[in-house]
Amino acid sequence: MRTQAVTSILLTNLVIMVPVLLIVRRWRPPFGTFTILLVLNALFMAALSRAEPIVVALVGGLIADLLVAWLRPSPDRPTHLRAFSALMPGVVWTLYFLVIRLGPGVAWSWPLWTGTIVWTALEGLALGLLMVP
Repeated sequence: MRTQAVTSILLTNLVIMVPVLLIVRRWRPPFGTFTILLVLNALFMAALSRAEPIVVALVGGLIADLLVAWLRPSPDRPTHLRAFSALMPGVVWTLYFLVIRLGPGVAWSWPLWTGTIVWTALEGLALGLLMVP
């Protein structure tokens, strides 16, 4: 059961990060782009389950927008693009697990959910490496 949950998180991370990195690679997105992207995704997901992801998406999106403003990732700055691609999923999934921990609670052990956060950050870094070799 937990293997399926970790796989689900990694696939969700992949589905979110590919468009995010394509946007960052191609354009200089205005502030709020990733907040809107994550909140819309969370709103659609909340229709299927619970509302906690909306809070995570709002705060995570704002942090992602701040990271873009601070790092200014682009193909001309591959190190910054890779840093962004690892930091964004790490922040978003850390917030997710903290909100779940404060709310209904995480049934996972400490090493499992922290390891899942590390895997999402590594997945983002791998996508960043693929975007700009």
